Amino acid sequence: MAAFAEKAYGLNVLYLGGCCGSAPQHIRAIAAASGRRPEASRYSPDLSKHYALGVDPSLKQWNRDYADKL
Repeated sequence: MAAFAEKAYGLNVLYLGGCCGSAPQHIRAIAAASGRRPEASRYSPDLSKHYALGVDPSLKQWNRDYADKL
């Protein structure tokens, strides 16, 4: 959702929302992509520590290697 919102804002689309399948984290991602920081952003996960897609140095190398196969 964030990547979609960033592209949309790059095309000067200023009104975005979600459909019936959208959850709070999706709307929060749209808001963050537009440069806003909603109060609920404090509940956003730290994806830098994601087991395969994260970049944190504490991650195991074999997890990072697996990310290339995703």
